Amino acid sequence: LIKTDLDFEFYWVGATTPPLHRFSLLKDIRQLIQTDKRVVFTGKVSREEAMKYTSMADIYLLPSRREGCAISLLEAMRTGAIPIVAEYDISNKEIVSEAQNGFVINHRDIGGYVKVIRDIINGKRDCSQLYRNSYDYYKENLTEGVWTRRMMDIIVLPANHNTRNKIITEKDIKDSVKVLLKKGHYAEMKNIPRENIVPGLSFNWQFLLSKLGIQ
Repeated sequence: LIKTDLDFEFYWVGATTPPLHRFSLLKDIRQLIQTDKRVVFTGKVSREEAMKYTSMADIYLLPSRREGCAISLLEAMRTGAIPIVAEYDISNKEIVSEAQNGFVINHRDIGGYVKVIRDIINGKRDCSQLYRNSYDYYKENLTEGVWTRRMMDIIVLPANHNTRNKIITEKDIKDSVKVLLKKGHYAEMKNIPRENIVPGLSFNWQFLLSKLGIQ
C-alpha cells in the first residue's frame, strides 16, 4: 500500500514485536516499514481506545491465522466496517462471505489484498452494500443477545439433553477430553516453527534486504 499513491489512513493497532525478536536483528516491525504519514502505529492500547479505531474504520484487515474468533472482527462489523480476512480454517470463513459482507483472501496473495483495498478506495466496489451487509450480519448473528439465547438453548432445552444422553456416555466424554488435550498439545508443537521460526527468519531476511537497499 505504501508503494501506491492511494489516499488512505492505515492504523496498526497493537504490538509490533516480531517473532524471535530476542534473537534477531529485527526488534520491531516498524523497522521494515518506511516512514509514511498515511501509516500510524498506535502501540498497545486499551480495549476502549481500540474500539474507537474500529468504529471509524471503513476497512478492517485481519490476516491472522490463529485467532479462533477474533473479538476485534466482531467489533469492526458492529460498526459496518468491511472485513478483509485470510482463508485459514477459523471463524473468519464462517463469518465473512466473499464479496457479500467482506472478502476472504489467500494469506500469500499480497497483491490480492492490495487490489481489494485499492478497489474499495477507488469506488470500484459497492461499498454501501458491503457496509450494510457487514452490519446486518453482526446484528443478526453476533450480538451478545443472540449468542446468549443460542447458548442458553443448548444448555437449557431438555430436548438437547435427552438427545445427548442417549448418544454420549460418560466414557465417551472422558475419551473426547483426552483426544482434545492431545491434539491441542500437538497443535501447539506444530505451530512453533510455523508461527515463530519461519516468520522470524522471513522478517530478518526482509530486514537485511532493506538495509542492503534491495527492497
